[in-house]
Amino acid sequence: MQITDALPDPQLPLPLQQHPQFAQTLCAMGRDACCLTLRSGPHRLGHAVMVARNTLVMGRFGLVSQGPYWANPPTIAERIDGFRGLSAQGVRLINATSGEDGALTDAGFRKVMTAAHIAQLDLRGGEDARRARMDVKWRNRLSRAERSGLRWRSLRYEGEADHWLLAEEARQQKAKKYKGFPPAFSAAWATQNPGKARLFVAYDGRERVAAMLFLMHGPVATYQIGWNGAIGREMHAHNLLLARASDWLADRGIRRIDLGTIDTEAAPGLARFKLGSGAEAIPLGGSWLRLTRAG
Repeated sequence: MQITDALPDPQLPLPLQQHPQFAQTLCAMGRDACCLTLRSGPHRLGHAVMVARNTLVMGRFGLVSQGPYWANPPTIAERIDGFRGLSAQGVRLINATSGEDGALTDAGFRKVMTAAHIAQLDLRGGEDARRARMDVKWRNRLSRAERSGLRWRSLRYEGEADHWLLAEEARQQKAKKYKGFPPAFSAAWATQNPGKARLFVAYDGRERVAAMLFLMHGPVATYQIGWNGAIGREMHAHNLLLARASDWLADRGIRRIDLGTIDTEAAPGLARFKLGSGAEAIPLGGSWLRLTRAG
């Protein structure tokens, strides 16, 4: 197994954490991140984006999330060899995709956290098809929002560090005690990837009542930040914004929106919102740790 730092095709349908623009953005923020390409002889098997930090006890500690991405289904031997190769490059923790348990175990990794689920919203098939996939209650709330007089706008986010939505996100993270990407990541993304951050805002009259920010990478968009005020919640503004964002993104070649983790215990309302939109719950493979590097 050979591992090089060649960049993957940016038009692949990759999750945000496995896209080369993700590594580029983190490097611009001063973080240690790189793309590792997995090869077997002349054949390119896939790639993994590794984010690393130096630790006193373990040295360089590398993390791969929702990867690696396999270009074609490899053999089990190639998977094991690939995971060992990543370990030799300093990868200690892998937040895996599903179906990798056997190969990770044989490569010397041990599961330390059970699998989560993420929500993926398929945008293909046109507006009518997307609407048909919505849960009935979700679609009814959307209809009420459409009749409510709410206005919405689609805006290009240019990466302003003092943008009001980033301030709202910082307040939300502190108040609700959840950890997400720091707001500065969205600003760095927009700066490093011009035109790839899109903001959708809902208004009741002149008052701003809700917003959603999406990051675009290849044929995929990631729902990055959302804010919903009291009026927005009452008027189901996020239903309206997600539906209109889906139309806007699909018209520009985006085939899927990644809506993030589903947590039915800590955030059941958000989980219902994501799944009610027509999104599919996709199982991941859990978190796997290897304390020592492969030789």
